[in-house]
Amino acid sequence: MTDLSLEGLESRLRSLKSIKDIVNSMKALSGLSIRKAEAILPDLRTYSKNIEDSMAQILHYFPEALTALADTRCKSLIVVFCSEQGLCGLFNEKIITEVQKGLTEQVEGIVVSGTRGFEEASSRGLPVMLALKSPVSVDAVDVKVMNLTAELFRLYQEGRFQQLYLLFAYHRKKGDYLIVRQRVLPPPLKKIMKRTTAKRAPLIYMKPEEIMEELLKQFLTVSLYKAFVESLASENASRLLSMERASKAIEERFSELSELYNYLRQEEITNETIEIISGFEALR
Repeated sequence: MTDLSLEGLESRLRSLKSIKDIVNSMKALSGLSIRKAEAILPDLRTYSKNIEDSMAQILHYFPEALTALADTRCKSLIVVFCSEQGLCGLFNEKIITEVQKGLTEQVEGIVVSGTRGFEEASSRGLPVMLALKSPVSVDAVDVKVMNLTAELFRLYQEGRFQQLYLLFAYHRKKGDYLIVRQRVLPPPLKKIMKRTTAKRAPLIYMKPEEIMEELLKQFLTVSLYKAFVESLASENASRLLSMERASKAIEERFSELSELYNYLRQEEITNETIEIISGFEALR
């Protein structure tokens, strides 16, 4: 039963104020994470594009480098980037739904980064091959990339996959994001080769196959790093939007309870005044 006493309302107002303080703190942390991610995303996107341009030139002038991608088997693995923490709206649900739509017979399984995403994928019965914790800040991405790269290399050596896809939320401005599915192994060569701009063959001192292998390693590393940062920015943008909605709802409820408190307080003062006047009249 709702307590409409002054003491009960005072307690509820204090609770709402405490919750509002927590929400404001989460908004501040989310905003900080977004700003950090947005500060490095342009460089990551440019670096990734430069690697693709380098691969395009090598493949254009040294087609023998394609032997580095000679494996024609098609077992694939999907790495899914979700959140480690909650309170980010339907962020994880939307990503897992996209994963579910893309499952085919060629998909051996999925690797899920983020506890919340793993819980959602498990509840739907998806073939989770490996679950890892996701970074909660940009500063922790380096270690997560190293760990994930090691795990992917182990699975590749075991013959668990030959094609690797990344599925993550591509960060946009104003809290918007786009869920994308990117193939990183092998890279989309036909698309990449169209970007060749050099007018003459580059001077190289290594075998084209060796250069291509090194470029593939760099491409995998920067793709993972970029996917982590994109996902982290998108997650926090979604969380910030949820917290703004929660903050608005709290303010509206606080205003309603404050009005009710003031009304009951005024009513109590009025009753006390009437009692004093009645007592005074009785004495007369």
